[in-house]
Amino acid sequence: MQVQVTIPVGGSPVTIHVASLLFDLWEDYLYYREQSELTDRQREPLRYKRHVRAAVLSYFGYLDGLLSSWIPKLEPRTNLKKKNLPAKLEIVEKHALNKIPQVSESDARKLRNKLAHPTPTYPDVAIMEALLSGKFFSDADALTNWLDRASRALGMERLPDVHGTLERFGRALGGPGHNHHHQS
Repeated sequence: MQVQVTIPVGGSPVTIHVASLLFDLWEDYLYYREQSELTDRQREPLRYKRHVRAAVLSYFGYLDGLLSSWIPKLEPRTNLKKKNLPAKLEIVEKHALNKIPQVSESDARKLRNKLAHPTPTYPDVAIMEALLSGKFFSDADALTNWLDRASRALGMERLPDVHGTLERFGRALGGPGHNHHHQS
């Protein structure tokens, strides 16, 4: 997370920008999940699939980014470019030392791979059926629960506190009347 404070000359309000890609990806996931839940998948299957697809990709962007932010603190010499998602999950499991259950290869991850790496071996109809099944969100909930437990066990934050950061900077710079922004 990065914070940018702009202090203009001439009495205009101070502007605080907080940038966090992890926070944005999580918010994107929640937004697209909500949009899919508001869409009738029987009447508007294309719109529903579009929202679920965006939710899947946002979620796994967040997950990979989160693990990539934790691992250098757990194992500073790890070359993240050489670690795939299952290997990153194993590192977190190892450091949580039996405080959390193992995470298994999920259908959610298989779906993400099919969306992120389309090949002729993944038939479009099978992908469509997986998106329409609605199972992704229950898998994502289980994985998020696992992340919450890992976060507590490791003493690392799962989600940057963007709103709290804005509030603290705002108070430090004189309280209300400032322009506070979250930006990606």
